[in-house]
Amino acid sequence: MKKIIIFIYILLNADVINNTFRVSYQNLDFGEKLGLVETSYLFELPNNYYTGIGIYSAVNGKRGGFFTGGIESGYKFYFNKIIWDNGMFFGGGGGGSAPQGSGFMVKFHSGLLYKIKNIDYGININRIFFPDGGIKSTQLGFQMDYNFKDIYFFNTLKKSGYYSIANINFEPFILNYFPINSLTTTSTKQKSFSVIGAKVIDNKENYFKFFEAAGALRGDSDGFAEFLFGIGKKYYVNWYAELGFAGGGRVNTQGGGVYKLGINSNFKYINIEGGYFAGFENKFKSYYVGLSLKKKFNFLTYGKDKYIKSIDYQKFSLNIYNESYFPSNTIRKNNDSTRLDNLNIDLN
Repeated sequence: MKKIIIFIYILLNADVINNTFRVSYQNLDFGEKLGLVETSYLFELPNNYYTGIGIYSAVNGKRGGFFTGGIESGYKFYFNKIIWDNGMFFGGGGGGSAPQGSGFMVKFHSGLLYKIKNIDYGININRIFFPDGGIKSTQLGFQMDYNFKDIYFFNTLKKSGYYSIANINFEPFILNYFPINSLTTTSTKQKSFSVIGAKVIDNKENYFKFFEAAGALRGDSDGFAEFLFGIGKKYYVNWYAELGFAGGGRVNTQGGGVYKLGINSNFKYINIEGGYFAGFENKFKSYYVGLSLKKKFNFLTYGKDKYIKSIDYQKFSLNIYNESYFPSNTIRKNNDSTRLDNLNIDLN
């Protein structure tokens, strides 16, 4: 815990720092196969340490809807273009009726990366286990780190200078899914259901990229969640495609890998959207329609594109905390009254 506090203190007093978007894949074997994809956003710290937020999502096997989220941290040894990367993850989650016990997950990894321009490619050996669950597995992992510079937590930033402006949209939304001849994981007819979530969209000159996360709101699919990355093009309306992970709530996405194809009306404040959503293993297919609100923000970012005479600072906080629900037989469907603990990460 002391190291985490030090990491956060350094982050809150950083200027222009190196950032990494990490994607890794590992196929667990604990009596069954479970493919997990990691997507992490990492911050470089002094002396080659790093830390950040990571999400692990099921992508193949039979546990669609399995997600864990938490803290990723580690240390890198640099030998010219070869990097020895060592790290750990701890967090919580579960889903997909997997034997995760309480949901607490720990991962250790060690591996070698090779730098080609601003991307590091590599392989590692990792150990993933849920201390009080049935998932314990050691396997090879395949890793890609995309490295870039940006400005976050800029307490020491100059009052003026040459910077770039990132145009970011924040869009909370509600979607309703209309399944197409799909069955649930219990072989009953999949009924219509709704989700609530939000998108964060990075607008470029000729295209936009984004990620979204959402969870069940209404219907018989409580426990369903989705996490996707997308790219799109503005041509009268917004046309987009997404890849990601989804499942839970008896929605039969099988391994968990999914995609979306959709359009968005691209109005100033409120938008209507619709499209097609399906799992890669073709167990679940659905049309969807939805409504979203849109708020634009201008973020200062690394670069020398524009001279900024003055900077309007806004407060930002990163909170990591545990939340406990005390014994009650209303917490779970089976009336189990054991205390429930959640690991929370808030960006405010």
